Amino acid sequence: AVSNNGSSDALALVSLHGKVIISAMKTTVTDRSASYLLDTIYHNTNGCPLEVAICMGMVSTSDATDLFIGASSPPTTFVGRLYTGAPSISYATITKIVPDGWYYELKTASGSPSINTWLETQVGK
Repeated sequence: AVSNNGSSDALALVSLHGKVIISAMKTTVTDRSASYLLDTIYHNTNGCPLEVAICMGMVSTSDATDLFIGASSPPTTFVGRLYTGAPSISYATITKIVPDGWYYELKTASGSPSINTWLETQVGK
């Protein structure tokens, strides 16, 4: 068993030249849902890569958001878009890795999308 006080543990399965390697990786998950906003630039200063997982409430066919990351502010590398495309879709999720020291921003592309859940996982810390 693997145990790290104050955080969760994850087992990573990695294939390296046809061989499977099992290793333990420490992770820390933080819920930013109540404090993070659309159209705001954030900076990963955690000392490790950050997995950003954002679930958006999309209630109109015009709702869309774009995720940008970059080594400088403002981030300009487009890495994904959330959009409804149909009125029956109410939630959409995007997940990306943000390198240590990089910036990230979820921008409103159109409509009035809202943040449902914003989770960040420090990978390896």
